[in-house]
Amino acid sequence: MGDLLVRGGTVVDGTGKPGFKADVRVRDGLIAEVGPGLKSQGEPEIDASGALVTPGFIDSHTHLDGEMWWHPDFDPLPSYGTTTAIMGNCGVTIAPVTPEYRHEVVDLLCYLEDLPKNAFEASVPFRWNMSWADYRKAVQGRPTAIHLEGYVGHASIRVAAMGKAAWERIATPEENARMAALLDEALANGALGLSTNLMDNDRQHRPVPSKIADDAEFEALLDVMARHKGKIFQVEGRFAEPQHHIADVERMARLAGPRGIRAVWLVMPMLARDTEMRANAMAMHERLHAAGIDFRPTFMHKPFSVFLNFEHSLMFEWMPAWHDMIYAPKDTREGLLSDPAWREKARHSMDHHSGPPGYPFERPDVVMLSYSETKAGPVGISLGEYARGRRQHTSDAMADWLLANGLGSIMSLKSDALDEESVVKLLRDPRTVGCPNDTGAHLQLFEAGGQNLYLFTRYVRDTKQISVEEAVHVLTGKHAEFFGLTDRGLIAPGKLADLNVFSLDEIDMPPEEKAYDVPGGSWRFVRQPPGIRATIVRGVPTCLAGKPTGAHPGTAFMHGG
Repeated sequence: MGDLLVRGGTVVDGTGKPGFKADVRVRDGLIAEVGPGLKSQGEPEIDASGALVTPGFIDSHTHLDGEMWWHPDFDPLPSYGTTTAIMGNCGVTIAPVTPEYRHEVVDLLCYLEDLPKNAFEASVPFRWNMSWADYRKAVQGRPTAIHLEGYVGHASIRVAAMGKAAWERIATPEENARMAALLDEALANGALGLSTNLMDNDRQHRPVPSKIADDAEFEALLDVMARHKGKIFQVEGRFAEPQHHIADVERMARLAGPRGIRAVWLVMPMLARDTEMRANAMAMHERLHAAGIDFRPTFMHKPFSVFLNFEHSLMFEWMPAWHDMIYAPKDTREGLLSDPAWREKARHSMDHHSGPPGYPFERPDVVMLSYSETKAGPVGISLGEYARGRRQHTSDAMADWLLANGLGSIMSLKSDALDEESVVKLLRDPRTVGCPNDTGAHLQLFEAGGQNLYLFTRYVRDTKQISVEEAVHVLTGKHAEFFGLTDRGLIAPGKLADLNVFSLDEIDMPPEEKAYDVPGGSWRFVRQPPGIRATIVRGVPTCLAGKPTGAHPGTAFMHGG
């Protein structure tokens, strides 16, 4: 890897300690020296005058499992300072798989994460089948712009061990033993840990396979985890169903805690309007800590700006009639929108949705008519305003607007405010894992890549609620410590030379824009570069002077095994 000298900046080293003036020398992809006035040894130099020099950012929750095969440059992540991403979240991964049920697993992943199934089928080689060792070998042979670490998914293990029955019943002791063996092989060959999903349903409204698992199955898997010290258990409870969420997390804590397993759970409620839910979740957080159970919440630090499209979207899962229309054959969708029988079901679905409190379609004034495929309009007004003007039920009004404007039209949601006081409290809490953003998923709902910079633009620069040293620590040293990434996350001799160079006065977050670069002709939201001077992975710039370089120095699954 590269040799480099980063000269003249203020080093914020990832520990949370005050920044200091220093140069950073890189040799063979590792940090060799940190100190003022380092003399050139003939290596290339990066001018960091007037800028911060930080460790590269570690993205704590992504779904890049597929994108690494068709977008190994991971645009726009390098230009936003990401140097490591944690993938394999939420219980579904592309290994292990059986040839017989590969398509079902891919369909499940693509449905849950709003990903293009044809891109997986066309671009992912699936040479590994049941072997995580072969998967690791294949991934490590794929040059990428960033480092990747990842969980093995519980649902995928269950399907590999049980086939079709994974969706239908509790596992037998023999099937639990097969799952345990698959997990053991994955952990021994570099999997970061196990991710499970207790919340979602699939495209056919069936519970995802891991949601069916009983305590005996979890105990068999967690006994394996306990033998692999330092591995992480990622838990997606029913956070969209507050009446079940805390019970889900406490159930997993009851099973994993006594085994000494470290876990991260999704997700602490951070919307300002979720006062009671947040209080209950915070109280659980404190109870678990007091009991000596290392279960750490993750939480949003940025309001999501969400776009709704009608090609595919998990946002309609909680309104079955609308969900079924979106996933019906394309040549039948307009007919359904006009059909009186479907409309009656659609009104009932909206009035009796099963979505979380504050679900947008019970608040139609937050749903904006944003983009018309046919230019018929109107746009720029809310769905609620449109429905009232037509004296229609909100569901009927939405159906009529789509018929006039085309199924390629887009709506958007007004962002809900966060309780920033609670955000800051959790940022400073050493028992949390911050800033998940679902990078690589929901490509047509939002552009998650780069949302970590909001810590610096909003909380550090604009409102001064936290220091720059605190923000850097959250995204670097704190994440590295939790995930056991001992070779990165700090600027110190011997660590990987994963570095960022940027000035608070030079960065910003450009708006989302469409890019038609997804295999199969689909599109995704992206952002233009934000103004980071340099992002460096193992001594090699992946972004320089605000532009991606196209370099692929990243490595996958470097830890464990």
